[in-house]
Amino acid sequence: MGQAYSGGATVQSRVTVVRRRELPLPGLLLVGKGDSVTAEQVIGRAELLGEAVVVRVAEELGCTPSEVPHQVAVKNGDAVKRGDILATQRVLWGLFKTEVRAPVGGVIERISDITGSLMIRLPSQQITVAGYLPGTVVSIEEGIAVSLSATCAFVQGVFGVGAESHGKVTMLPSFASDTVSVDILPSSCSGLLLVSRDAPSLHLLYEAGRRGCRGWIAGSIEDVILESFAQKRFGVAVTGDEQVPFPLVITEGFGAIPMSDRA
Repeated sequence: MGQAYSGGATVQSRVTVVRRRELPLPGLLLVGKGDSVTAEQVIGRAELLGEAVVVRVAEELGCTPSEVPHQVAVKNGDAVKRGDILATQRVLWGLFKTEVRAPVGGVIERISDITGSLMIRLPSQQITVAGYLPGTVVSIEEGIAVSLSATCAFVQGVFGVGAESHGKVTMLPSFASDTVSVDILPSSCSGLLLVSRDAPSLHLLYEAGRRGCRGWIAGSIEDVILESFAQKRFGVAVTGDEQVPFPLVITEGFGAIPMSDRA
């Protein structure tokens, strides 16, 4: 790719922004209407039910399903660790013993004399949602979502990779990407969102990640560098789930296009 320019992206120096922050499933909201929140503040949480693991006891013991309730050493509601004995059966006049052990840790949820199996429920996982936008809660959808409002400078990116992030905006000096040294980076990038008018090199991006960078906003980037950074090729697709050290957003397009003066 040579250069691909996408003009006309929105740039506003002062605008009221409203963002809806939604839990992926119904849960508990931790803020109320009118509350002030920070970007990193947890505003809601929900419990994701753990996966169910089926253990085929009858098959492993070599007994009938109806015999399983008499062979198991656990009952519904019992907590077990991986490797715990779930059921035993003695064969050949008690000389040999067959054991069924828990393949995972969790809670016994069901023992069936119809299928001859039992089910272990893995621990629930807590999911949290942070404010992301420092501002004020303007509306609430109980147990589901809140809407936050803030007065911001708004610069619309034309392309980006990586998940949400936040940090202190830090401007980098202009540089020529083919000769730039890592010395232009702060010695510690921890908690910083770096902004460069010019297209960063792959070496700069990796070094910024090593120094703890929270995100990078650039005017443009070479497509081969972007694909190397994200370790994937891009077509027409939704981005945001790439496994990158930090999110990267460009404001102008692909190639070596400097960020606009207004942005």
